[in-house]
Amino acid sequence: MKIRLLKTPSTVAKGNYTELTVDFRNLVTDKVGSRKILSFKFPDVFVALKDAQPDSEWTVNDVKNQESGFFDWVGIKAGVEAGGEMVAMAQSSSQGVASRSKSAPVAQREWEDREERARRQVLIVRQNALSNAVTLLGVGAKETDVLRIADFFFDWSFRIKDDAVAAYLSAADDVPWKKVS
Repeated sequence: MKIRLLKTPSTVAKGNYTELTVDFRNLVTDKVGSRKILSFKFPDVFVALKDAQPDSEWTVNDVKNQESGFFDWVGIKAGVEAGGEMVAMAQSSSQGVASRSKSAPVAQREWEDREERARRQVLIVRQNALSNAVTLLGVGAKETDVLRIADFFFDWSFRIKDDAVAAYLSAADDVPWKKVS
């Protein structure tokens, strides 16, 4: 990526490290951007840009961090050039990226399976049916009337049943809601 600095980068001391804010224009896309560089993450980039002047042009080696999904500035060189030396910089810096990225693991998201989704869907529909039954009959209605209307709403909601929902509904019910006949 080829950039031109819009102003002198600003630094802020943050305890054990320093944060550098770089405002720039991407010379390829002509878009304005801002990047925070931490003194401990990529020290070569930090040192190079710390005293940079406005309107100076730089060739940045940005590599996508596989864990965060964002691009890290792993190398930088004064001036705008096409490839060549930056490729070597990327290869030497990419080993540093791998070792750094292991120190900050990203939480892995666990997606619910089909049965869990069906169970949650049934609980949501039951809660909705009960809430609508209370709304229809009013707050002072008898419990048996509310449950009878809620059962009606619930049964109506599942008149077309998904296999997983049908399997869950036919299994033993662990939710403390007894059907009222």
